[in-house]
Amino acid sequence: MKYGDKVLLKEFKNGNKLWGTVTKCQKCGGTGKVIWTYADHVCFDCDGKGWFYDEEREYTPENLAKREAKFAKERAENEAKREQVEAERKEREAAWKAEREEYERVRRGHYFGDIGQKIEMEVTYRGNSEFRTAFGWMSVYRFDTDDGAHLVWKSSASLGGDEWSAHEDDRITIRATIKDHREYDGIEQTELTRVKIVKAKYRLNPETDQYEPFEA
Repeated sequence: MKYGDKVLLKEFKNGNKLWGTVTKCQKCGGTGKVIWTYADHVCFDCDGKGWFYDEEREYTPENLAKREAKFAKERAENEAKREQVEAERKEREAAWKAEREEYERVRRGHYFGDIGQKIEMEVTYRGNSEFRTAFGWMSVYRFDTDDGAHLVWKSSASLGGDEWSAHEDDRITIRATIKDHREYDGIEQTELTRVKIVKAKYRLNPETDQYEPFEA
């Protein structure tokens, strides 16, 4: 045999054939020997022959068609999985984007009513924070309307006075005047003045001097 000869190595029952092309071993340069002393200098790549069969399978037209059909099916399945993964990724991104936009919309809020307008309405009390001024301590009381507007009232007075008591996230009814529309830290706020609680969850009982649940 010489390099390049093609030899039939095996014929299968289904008609396929396995051919081998005599190929020079690049490891040993066709000598079958290497410089390393272990294994008596025998080249591992060609088992000391100096050459090896570069194998190639030949398929019958029928088997080749089946093989191509199988690969086509696998490619289609893989493509369908890839498209599904991509669709799920886009769906997650769209859901995340919508959630983020909704969060930003709710966080930003919107201006409520007209400046100078007197209002009486039920709101959700969101608590208060205090800060010191040259004239003493001031509180910023925060309220949310049902449609997502953020209301604030800056005052040194206590919310509800001595008659009413409100806890964070309580539903209360207030009477007030819209003082201004301002944006703070990207949030649209409606500033109130002369805020008075008309109804809250807890009311002072003069007989016990305790705030008790109020039922209208």
